[in-house]
Amino acid sequence: MSLMVTFSYPASSIIRFVEARILATFSSLFLTYFLSAIPDSRN
Repeated sequence: MSLMVTFSYPASSIIRFVEARILATFSSLFLTYFLSAIPDSRN
């Protein structure tokens, strides 16, 4: 039981860190695609 408690906190913090990294990468890729698609739609 105590072993599970000690492992649950770092695992959740790692999962949150990975989720934040995935969200930042996805948002930056979306922003790059969106900004590069604007001049194409104007022309």
